[in-house]
This record gives sequence, structure tokens and C-alpha cells, in this order.
Amino acid sequence: MPELEVTFEESYGESRSIEITNNGISQTIVCRIKGNFYEVAEQNEAGLYNDDIFVMQTAYQVLPLFYQLPNYQNSLETLIIQSIKLDQESDTVWKITAQYSIPADGGKKGGGLGEDDKDLLGIQGPDYGENDGNGWSENFTQISVNMSVGTRKQTFSNQVIACQRSVNIGPGGIPYTAGAPAPIGHTNDGIEGAEVYDREFGFSITAYFPPEKLKYAYVRRLARMQTTLNTEIFFGFAVGSVMFMEASFSGDLYQVVPVTFDFKQKNNFYFSQTLSTVLADPEIEGGYDRYYEPDFEDSAILSGWVDVDYRYAPVPDTDAVMVIQRPVLRVVHLNYEYSDF
Repeated sequence: MPELEVTFEESYGESRSIEITNNGISQTIVCRIKGNFYEVAEQNEAGLYNDDIFVMQTAYQVLPLFYQLPNYQNSLETLIIQSIKLDQESDTVWKITAQYSIPADGGKKGGGLGEDDKDLLGIQGPDYGENDGNGWSENFTQISVNMSVGTRKQTFSNQVIACQRSVNIGPGGIPYTAGAPAPIGHTNDGIEGAEVYDREFGFSITAYFPPEKLKYAYVRRLARMQTTLNTEIFFGFAVGSVMFMEASFSGDLYQVVPVTFDFKQKNNFYFSQTLSTVLADPEIEGGYDRYYEPDFEDSAILSGWVDVDYRYAPVPDTDAVMVIQRPVLRVVHLNYEYSDF
């Protein structure tokens, strides 16, 4: 059998077309390879020759895995080979059309990059530079974020700005100290509270799985994990601050499957009897808030998903000439279980 002899030539009249859109950049490379493919081919029982296999093997050798083109900021965009089209023009000449673009799915094997390829090309995902540079996931991931505002009823303020006696009552002290928390809207019968805005933060992570990993047992595991809290630091968020809400995916037996996981997060916190309120530093992994409450002893670090319940009792106040409600008990409730994400 003769040896395979191949020559490669780019078709400059057709090649190097570039398309720039608001979603990215793509480029088309057109070339032709010439060789004695028919001479080295073998014929199967149906009378077909496998010269196309030799052509494919040659195309993989001559086509680069990626190109880099500049964007408007003059930084280089990495274009990954997305498709290869082979057309036979004669028994010795094949036309190759290769499409390069920014990967839309970032997948593994069969539709995008593997993790090793990502590192090799210097492509940085949302986990770059975190967790000591090792990343938070062994899969290439994409992240989407939803930040919104809701309302909740709060019976205990973060702090009192001012507490003033009526000029018609006469001199005396005040029941609540400026700068310290206090009940909101107290009466002789109880605490009315107030509707306050509450931040709501959710994020979604899309990871790419080979289909052999998505088994029924994995689906049962996801069902078990719904509405549970993280037992370990999760993508930089502290233990007990992230709740797994939902997951969605659909795939087949052959292609990489994008799986989207939805989470909600609330900062962990603790109460301090002496230190002022400070919110968590976002640059610190596993950070938490601190809230000033001089009426109670320091608490442990609490999950952001706990419910804090205050019990009040009427206490006569001679200076204020009234009976006021003071917090006498702080009860912390946890209504969710933990699981290992």
C-alpha cells in the first residue's frame, strides 16, 4: 500500500472572513488539502472507500485549535474552533471550511473546551483567582446573578437615631438610647413593628457535565438537596449562608449537558453586646455581618437563614410616665437542614 502524501493550501479568495457583532467575533478559514487519499483508502463490503477518514485525520493536524483576534478594547479574544465542514471536489482534493468563534457553551468534549484546554489558552472563568487559584469547580462554569429587594416586618430596629421626651411631660430620662436598637411602634399591648426593605440575592451556576454523570441517582440527590444549606464554604460563601433552590437540565446520550443550579444567599451574622454594627467585607472568603445589641450577650455566628424572635415584657418607666415594652428574650430559630453541595 502506498504512503499517504498530502499538501495543504489556504484559499485566500475565500478564507479569513471575519464577522463582528455585539455578541462576539467569528472567523471562517477555508483551505484545500490535496493527497492520494483514494490510493491509500480501503473498500468496505458496501463498496465505499474510507478516504474521508484520512482526510479528517489530516484536517485535525493542519487546523489550529484556536485563533486570537483583537476587540475594540484592543485585548485579544480567543476564538475556538466550532465546526469543520469537508467537501470532496475530486478524488485528490478536499475543501475544508472551519468556523472559529467565542464558545457559547464553554462545554467539555464534543462541543467546547475541556478544563485542560481552558487553562492552556488562558481563558478565565468566574472562579479565577479564588480558592487559592484552584477554582471552585472542576467543571467550566458560568454564573448569572439576580439582586432584588423585598420587604419584611421588623420589630427591632438596627439603631435609634433619636429618642426625645415631650416638652409637656417635664424633665427626665428617655427609655431608649440613641445608637442602640429598640422596639419599633411599641404600645401597652405589644410591638407593631414596621415594614422594611430587605435585600434578596440569588445566583445561578451553569456547569457542563458529560452525559454519563447524569444518572437517576444524581437526580435523586438533587431532589434531596433542595431547600438545604451548605455544609462547606461554597463558591466563597460561608457555611450555612447558601440555600440550594432548583436545578434544570436536559440532554441526550452523546453531547455535553449544561446543568443550571439556582441558589439564594443571605449573609451569616452574629450579635455583639459591645461592638458596633459592621457588614461583611465581600473580599473576605466566608465573611459575616456583625450587629450591635447591648441588651443581650454576644451570640455565636448564625446562619443568614435563621429567624430571630424577640419576646417583650412591659416595664414601668417613671421618667417617661408610661409602661414601655422592653425585649427580655431573644430566640433564634433554624427551619432548614444542611447538606453537602
